[in-house]
Amino acid sequence: MKINAFFIDADDTLYPNNSGLWNEIRSRIFQFVADKLGVSNERARELTGGYMRQYGATYRGLLANYPQIAEEYFRVIHDIDLSKYLKPDPELKQVLNSFPVKKFILTNADAGHAKRVLDALGIQDCFDGVIDIHDLEPSCKPNKEAFEIAMRIAEVNDPKTCVFVDDLVQNVKSAAEFGMFSILFGEKNADVTECVRIENWRELPALLGANDYER
Repeated sequence: MKINAFFIDADDTLYPNNSGLWNEIRSRIFQFVADKLGVSNERARELTGGYMRQYGATYRGLLANYPQIAEEYFRVIHDIDLSKYLKPDPELKQVLNSFPVKKFILTNADAGHAKRVLDALGIQDCFDGVIDIHDLEPSCKPNKEAFEIAMRIAEVNDPKTCVFVDDLVQNVKSAAEFGMFSILFGEKNADVTECVRIENWRELPALLGANDYER
């Protein structure tokens, strides 16, 4: 197949899900919701779970229901020293650079966090840009509109020429239904027939093989 662009998630995709970083982010999300809404941590978990199911992202749910606090959300949950969890990954950089096409981060986080992750991993120059949740307004992954917006930003027209990599089953299923070649990263126990799965980035070159790459 012809490949014109990669769209790659950031958290728990560019780095292994056992790094501990997402655990801290998730804890900060629950604490933020509990503190701002004056509810228990258990209730905060229930609310964020509901927002994920209904809106695709906690931020979208907060923006819809509590816009007065949503603007603080990313600043608080991403106020983390990434060096505690991430370090430069030369192997990942080599794999990414082996594909001579456009590459974009596609994230439901904000661009500032995604760029800090890229910096921490030493792969910031591997990407043509970051497409974040603000760019996807009013949508986000896994909604089809998010992929349509991402393609417009990347200036590609055919989803069948796009590769999408993410760690969440609902996101890769949606991207596959949209027409992208979708890859689930790291989820060992997922029963997914709509896409393929890799556990390490070094598997990607063999998986994609000698495709036709076009910038």
